[in-house]
Amino acid sequence: MPISFVIKEKKKQQYLVFALLAVVFITAAVLWFGFFNKDGQTSAGTSASIPRRDVNINFGFLQSQQLNDLIPFESVPPLEGETGRSNPFLPY
Repeated sequence: MPISFVIKEKKKQQYLVFALLAVVFITAAVLWFGFFNKDGQTSAGTSASIPRRDVNINFGFLQSQQLNDLIPFESVPPLEGETGRSNPFLPY
């Protein structure tokens, strides 16, 4: 019986070692292709080449008849009766 536990533990350790190596490999690949690769375009370099446009906001809509015709919601009446415990954080 004790030998089978040792074998299971060794197999578990082997799987963990393979998982660790996979994580290290993926991390190295992301760092290599994402940060250290000088050939590719960076997002900061491409955003600087986009020309900026002026934004014009039409504030005249705030005085339009369509906006004035809207009806606001009625206020919600307060709840009647008990709404719960006085201190909801106390245990039951």
